Amino acid sequence: MNPHVHSEIMTLSPESESESEDSHHWHPFQYACILGTFHVNVVHAVPGSQAVFKTMEFLWVRWFEYDNRWRAGLNRRRLHRIRFVQQDHMQAYGFLDPDDVIRGVHLIPAFAHSQNNNEYNYFYVNM
Repeated sequence: MNPHVHSEIMTLSPESESESEDSHHWHPFQYACILGTFHVNVVHAVPGSQAVFKTMEFLWVRWFEYDNRWRAGLNRRRLHRIRFVQQDHMQAYGFLDPDDVIRGVHLIPAFAHSQNNNEYNYFYVNM
């Protein structure tokens, strides 16, 4: 995965079904767009022990949010719909361990919900 080609990914949702306010609309996955891939050399130094050097890899992502108002799934014969978390929201961007990525996803722009500058408000998650 890289930020230039096929940058949309899926991870397991951090909330469990029992924690969700409305478990009827709970979705098991969370989606993100990779903005950058990074690795840093880290020195882990604990007083009284030898310093450990290791390389740490992480992804910088912009999160999507699941549209709970859109009824979707195999029974309804409709694809799930997501949209970017608003930019001014504190959790719109974040860092992610590459090991948490399940796989890449194919998103279909919701053409009926496009803005004037060809930015799409919603995307459908292709199955």
